[in-house]
Amino acid sequence: MTEELKQETTVQASSLLELDGINLRLGDRIFCSASIFLLEKPHIQSLAIESQEFFAGIKLHPELSTISEDGKEYQLKIESTVPVICSEPSELGQECKISLKLKTVDQGKEQRGLNLALSSCHVDLHRTSSCANGS
Repeated sequence: MTEELKQETTVQASSLLELDGINLRLGDRIFCSASIFLLEKPHIQSLAIESQEFFAGIKLHPELSTISEDGKEYQLKIESTVPVICSEPSELGQECKISLKLKTVDQGKEQRGLNLALSSCHVDLHRTSSCANGS
């Protein structure tokens, strides 16, 4: 489902849209659409051009839905595409982070014991220092 979050008309060469207060959730896919017009005829607009889609959420690299039980070691990277921020200063001894618990699931027909071991059962995504580098 596609939902228009905000629309703006400007005569400037670029525009920055603030999305404060707009209901966005982890897992949403976001893109922008733009069209141009002549100042003399603002009611006549070009066809819209869309940006690349941006996934706002937590990604797993490589994007695997299953891991083969072939005796090899696999390394997975967990990344947040949105900043981890804290609205209030953290209390003494408490860090600002998102904690994820990892688990294995056997989706086979028979419920055999899993032949898979995780080196860590949880991952912490710590507070983002800045968004300057785009990650």
